[in-house]
Amino acid sequence: MKKHFLLLQLLFLLLSAQAQYFLTGQDPASVKWKQIRTENFRFIFPDNYAQQARYLANLFEHSYPAVRFDLSAPPLHTSVILHNQSVISNAMVAFAPRRVEMYNTPPQDGYAQPWYKQLAIHELRHVAQLSKINTGLTNEIGYLFGEQAVAGIFGLFLPFYFVEGDAVATETALGNSGRGRQPLFEAGLRAQLLEIGYYQHDKAYFGSYRDYTPNVYELGYFVVGHNKVKYGPILWDHTTRNVARRFWTLKPYSSGLKKYSGFRKNALYKETMYDLYEIWKAQYDSLQYTPYEQYSSDNKLYTNYRFPQPLSDGSVIATKNAMDDVLRIVKVIKGRESVFFTPGPTFRETLSATDSLVVWSEYQADIRWSNRDYAIIKTGNLKTGAIKQLTHKSRFFAPSISADNKKIVVSETDADSRYYIVVLDAAHGDELFRLGSDTLFFQTPVWMPDHLHIVAVVVGDNGKSFVKINTITGQVEMLMPFTFEDLALSSATDEFILFSGVWSGISNIYAFRFDDQNIYQLTSSAYGASDASLSADGSKIYYADYNSNGFRLVEAKFNELLWRPLNKVENNAYQLADALSLMSLYNVDEITVPDSAYRSSLTANGAIYLISTVGPCSTLMPKALKLVPASGCFHKMSLVQQLQK
Repeated sequence: MKKHFLLLQLLFLLLSAQAQYFLTGQDPASVKWKQIRTENFRFIFPDNYAQQARYLANLFEHSYPAVRFDLSAPPLHTSVILHNQSVISNAMVAFAPRRVEMYNTPPQDGYAQPWYKQLAIHELRHVAQLSKINTGLTNEIGYLFGEQAVAGIFGLFLPFYFVEGDAVATETALGNSGRGRQPLFEAGLRAQLLEIGYYQHDKAYFGSYRDYTPNVYELGYFVVGHNKVKYGPILWDHTTRNVARRFWTLKPYSSGLKKYSGFRKNALYKETMYDLYEIWKAQYDSLQYTPYEQYSSDNKLYTNYRFPQPLSDGSVIATKNAMDDVLRIVKVIKGRESVFFTPGPTFRETLSATDSLVVWSEYQADIRWSNRDYAIIKTGNLKTGAIKQLTHKSRFFAPSISADNKKIVVSETDADSRYYIVVLDAAHGDELFRLGSDTLFFQTPVWMPDHLHIVAVVVGDNGKSFVKINTITGQVEMLMPFTFEDLALSSATDEFILFSGVWSGISNIYAFRFDDQNIYQLTSSAYGASDASLSADGSKIYYADYNSNGFRLVEAKFNELLWRPLNKVENNAYQLADALSLMSLYNVDEITVPDSAYRSSLTANGAIYLISTVGPCSTLMPKALKLVPASGCFHKMSLVQQLQK
């Protein structure tokens, strides 16, 4: 009787809940919307975005069967809204009305594959999860309560770390990249287990204001992925089916796990942590580590120092953010530090500095439209403390300032998803040079010492590579073959490029030498190293090294670095990503996306209406953004212009 009473309460909450109906913002009123209808999706996009929309329509349809296969999820027709006015890199699957919303500007710290591919696989998996829950008894009560039924049961009974971890595992398994192949993605959990130990399930899930806990993406990837390999895909297939059909038991997720793993939710989490500890401890014990000295101070709370920029006086400019503080730009001198600037919301992908200027990219919202925003360039004067906004209404990322303080190079993505390298005058922001590409995305450009050439990462269908660009003639030199091994560029000298790479299974500092065109491993870090820069006199490198209390700044003597050729680098990491890929017959990076000529059509008045059914009928109501009763049912309608991430 108690269970039945609780079930009735749940159904009442599903019927009365208004929280599922939400808008995600407004695109500019000038945007005219078009649509493409496919077998399983309805793509809604700005009228100047037809080429990208058609590509995504083909990509979604081609990938969808593989994405939902191991979850045994039936197809579920879903709307996909493409936003191109924002500089935010994100996507989401939302309820009531059911839709995917995509914000298509790629991130500067993204993966070794085109952003669209990772985004499509990840969000399609969320659609498959919804489809799986929308079966059995959940589907039946949907006739009474509409989309709120699956939304409520999905949110109440599936842990969020499963929802996101399953999507990360899928994006990793169905491609050559994804977060599961990035060692820094696992560094937080690995360092915690080896240096502190595991936290109780609820602390790991809900987080802590005192201790750092890896987010639901990291935790979920290892809980879902590790146990998918250990027990087979049937574990998660059965568990989600149990949630959809037996949610009235109030613990359908735990009981579903127990049938195929022998463990309920908390016990399976604990067992997973034990397994990971044994795997990572063996890896830790097998390595020899390069020496370094800590340069930043110790902190009681979890704190990250990133992007060290050595100055000629021996000090280092870096970013610092802690659990109890916002991001600061600080100057560090052997354990002593002072705050120089407190920027607004930054993109946290790079920092660049000379002896007198610091430059960064900062987020700026539009004063009217919440789905339109900008990435502006700001400089800070180290001598006067003055901050100057250099650009306005721009979409500039990852700035790097030349050593003579005269030029700043940035990466730009415009609203039509064209990619550029742009050089600006550092004093006034005037454009001096522009190089564009429709297919290769530019990441984190940095100046070489001659103030003429820049080096940048480029991302394409075959992974990542380095290019060297002459900013006068526009000549482009490809420096190495493309690779799906992830690269993160940090600095360049006349002789080599410094970057972080993943070949050892742990993020470490590597160098690409211009003379012999070879790659060398420079550091062997316990948990992960990144953001390397050479000191002014060339005797040391500074970089960010990770432990369980965050990234700290360290310095290493140049003559004590490994300089180990890439063909001698060994990978002793847990090969979970490869194990997941072997369980799949599909790889989004190794297929040719079809080019079906889907027709696009302009909607009435250039607006799109999305309908969310709250009852058992489907009459279109004439009032937007209101619940209107008709024949015993309810509907909700929202304008695309009022949707936002």
